[in-house]
Amino acid sequence: MKITKNFLKNFETKEDLIYYDGPLISIIEKSNKLYYTQWLDVKNNINYYLIKETNEKEIKSLKDNRLSIRNLFRKEGDIFVLVLGKKETLWKTNFEEQKNDLPKDNVYLNI
Repeated sequence: MKITKNFLKNFETKEDLIYYDGPLISIIEKSNKLYYTQWLDVKNNINYYLIKETNEKEIKSLKDNRLSIRNLFRKEGDIFVLVLGKKETLWKTNFEEQKNDLPKDNVYLNI
């Protein structure tokens, strides 16, 4: 389901957790909500990101390697795919639709 344009407008990057030639995993804030954002892929100059609504407790658990990335996406909260190319499109999705894009259960941030 396509839900909004300009999702990235008026957001604040709270922290880039993993960076290589650009942010790969970041925490952003928009409208007093926190989101875990993970770069998935680029095809034909179009970048794909997986975004999960989160909270401070979950972020701390991720950083402390007590919560795997996959298990974060199993928790309650909205999940989105952000497509950035010539224009920005945000699609609402769910764990079942995205589970093949996520790391296995035993993969942690290890930062």
